[in-house]
Amino acid sequence: MRPLSYSSISTYIECPLKYKLKYIDDLKEKPKPYLSFGSSLHDALQFMYSFRPPPPSLDAVLKYYEENWISEGYANYEEEEGYFSYGKDILRAFYITNIKKFKPPVAVEYKFDIEIEGVPVTGFIDRIDKVDENKAEIIDYKSGKNIFDKSHVEENEQLTMYQLAVEDSVGLSVGKLTLYHLPSQTPVSVGARDPKKIEKLKKKVKEVSENIANGEFPAKKGRFCPCDFPEHCPYYRHLYLKEEEVKKEVTKVNIQKTIEEYSELKEKERELKDKMKVLAEKIHVYCEEKGLARVFGDEHVVTRTTSERKGFDEDKLKELLEPKGLWERLLCYDDALTKELLDSDEIDDTLKNEIRKLEEVKKTIHQLRVRERKEENVNSY
Repeated sequence: MRPLSYSSISTYIECPLKYKLKYIDDLKEKPKPYLSFGSSLHDALQFMYSFRPPPPSLDAVLKYYEENWISEGYANYEEEEGYFSYGKDILRAFYITNIKKFKPPVAVEYKFDIEIEGVPVTGFIDRIDKVDENKAEIIDYKSGKNIFDKSHVEENEQLTMYQLAVEDSVGLSVGKLTLYHLPSQTPVSVGARDPKKIEKLKKKVKEVSENIANGEFPAKKGRFCPCDFPEHCPYYRHLYLKEEEVKKEVTKVNIQKTIEEYSELKEKERELKDKMKVLAEKIHVYCEEKGLARVFGDEHVVTRTTSERKGFDEDKLKELLEPKGLWERLLCYDDALTKELLDSDEIDDTLKNEIRKLEEVKKTIHQLRVRERKEENVNSY
């Protein structure tokens, strides 16, 4: 299997079929303006930090940017010029902000090849600086418009992977992880990852690797759909069927007409559900007022049943379990997980009884069951 990267792992999680089409079938994605723009900025910054003091001049950096500008993916000349000018402004601001503290980095565009849980992993790190003799700072440039906060940096798994790479292959421990937002000239830094986050990434890499090895490539619908390969995707392929393929269909279904009829009925179903909800509420209110469990119409009978859904008081449960190190066992609070804990051997009977005391009615559910009057053994009311 080819080495994984943060990008390919993210692609698999986004859509396993897209991973297969891109990395196994080697289909080419369309050039994107934001990717070309980001690469052009990264290349210019790599040039700037490739020098030993003295650093290159601002004019030299801008000249390199212009001569190595990537033109792919832009819709037209006006869009490209807009991006190009915007990039020059970003580089000027970056140069002015950082030139006074310029120092040669440990590496720029550092290529790494490591193993995580026996899985080959590769990638590039924008920049590695020294914090002191034994510790490094990893800096990853971001050129998107949206700025991020510290919590985003703390959860960024790309930086987690880079930390593993630096500590494995550079021989420095990581003391600082930084995402540098280029448009606003804002570096956001956090400390090194704790073992929990590292284990989480390792587990993810291993799971993705195993799924790929097992040939698991289902299509997954998501917010980035459609991608550049819609003609290969079961969610979009119908739009790309050729006339000859349609003629060969055994069922001879007029699918367009069938879809519209079905959609029309679904809309009527929604309207009916809304009306039924209003009528059901009237029946519930009537039954509550009269103290009734069954009401009779001319031709039908409606029986009202009541049930209770129980759950646990989350705050009190946390107060009980957290000192014993068991709150993490629930991951995020969930009644089902609490019941699973009660059925396990992880806690003693005393604690189980204390937890059961916290169970309370969370929701009362009223339901209506309809039958024809002739099915009921009642002749009058």
